[in-house]
Amino acid sequence: MKILAYTSPARGHVYPPVPTLLELQLRGHEVSIRTLASEVDALRNVGLSASPMAASIEARQMDDWRGGNQLTQLHRALIAFVDRAEHEVPDLMEAIETDHPDALLVDVNSWGAQAAAEASGLPWAVFAPYPLPIPSVDAPPFGMGLKPMAGALGRVRDRSLLGISLLGWNRVLPRLNRVRADAGAPALRSVIDIFGRAPLTIAFTAEPFEYPRGDWPTSVRLVGPSSWEPVIETPPWISHLKGPVVLVSTSTLAGL
Repeated sequence: MKILAYTSPARGHVYPPVPTLLELQLRGHEVSIRTLASEVDALRNVGLSASPMAASIEARQMDDWRGGNQLTQLHRALIAFVDRAEHEVPDLMEAIETDHPDALLVDVNSWGAQAAAEASGLPWAVFAPYPLPIPSVDAPPFGMGLKPMAGALGRVRDRSLLGISLLGWNRVLPRLNRVRADAGAPALRSVIDIFGRAPLTIAFTAEPFEYPRGDWPTSVRLVGPSSWEPVIETPPWISHLKGPVVLVSTSTLAGL
């Protein structure tokens, strides 16, 4: 089987699927990946057939860190996803024409590529390297840092906050649906519906790190962490560190 993987332009989304793709190759499948131009050589070095995504996708950098609060940061991130989506549709379609895959594996943040995958008629799946924002009656809305609250009061709280959250998400819904229409994919009732829509969603986290959700789609699979990074030279200053060392890490995108 020929499998084509497609990532968003962020190293934190390029590296997690690599062990899965390498395992698929070990099992006899032919795997290709379209991804960040800067990571093509590293992926080829481990045996994957890699090619760069359209430069216009990489050119649209994330600027959500410029927002002054959570709502404006969310809106900026969603605008960036839709801006990229307009370029992802023809990019993935071109990759399909070039590689003739039998199945597709698409990044959770590549909304245009997901639309093209859905419209392609090919078997397709989504991979997610961060917690999924799929709503559930068993947990508070995504991104608010709240603990579950049992009883009627908790249900009222969660429904109210979810409604407010969806107002922010759905500000980009008309544009997203235009992208999906151009790709030949059906319209969404809500932007949040894009999560869990694929026939299979591979989430790189483990069940102990998620609240139990009895109403999540059965297509979602929590498969545990995925760890891979390209081989690089260790910086000399590392050897001079003394005593206990605490590593504080941020996102793989500048400014976050």
